[in-house]
Amino acid sequence: MKLSALLETLRKLLEALDEEGIDYMLLGGLALPAYGRPRATYDIDLAISIRDPKLFKTLEAELVRKNFQLPAELNPGVPCVYLCDLENCTSVEFWFSPDGISFDEAKQRRLRVEVAKGLKAWVIGPEDFVVNKLARPDRSELDEHDVISVLERQKKLDEKYLRRRARAAGVLEVLEALRARIRQTA
Repeated sequence: MKLSALLETLRKLLEALDEEGIDYMLLGGLALPAYGRPRATYDIDLAISIRDPKLFKTLEAELVRKNFQLPAELNPGVPCVYLCDLENCTSVEFWFSPDGISFDEAKQRRLRVEVAKGLKAWVIGPEDFVVNKLARPDRSELDEHDVISVLERQKKLDEKYLRRRARAAGVLEVLEALRARIRQTA
């Protein structure tokens, strides 16, 4: 997949979310370069928060108009739904309950970042990025490498917040083990 297709899909999504006033934050591989090492990614992960049930239908209609294939309906009762941008053949994950974090708390810490020339997006904060990656039930070695790159590059993390969130998500021991690995290789 070409990066241009991924970014075009992201642009269409952000337009739809902004038009409807829906809070979101970019997660995953597209958020990583804001805090850690860039790496290839093949999908878009967005945490979204919709309080008004009427907005689900409005957003669904807008996404269909923008050539997205949706599940039967957007359902906030599940942690995640999968979409596909038929025009760009790009997969999208809408996270209603992102792993390990509270959307409302993370929303206060997200940052507005230029993810590509002329394309700004709300991106999950670095501490919440770390916890979200580590709290994945299907956490992989790649997720751990993503976290290590953030821990190595971000010298001013809010340690109190990070430890509290990691403890609440049940990943504090994993976080400490990754930090020990960093110290061993330094």
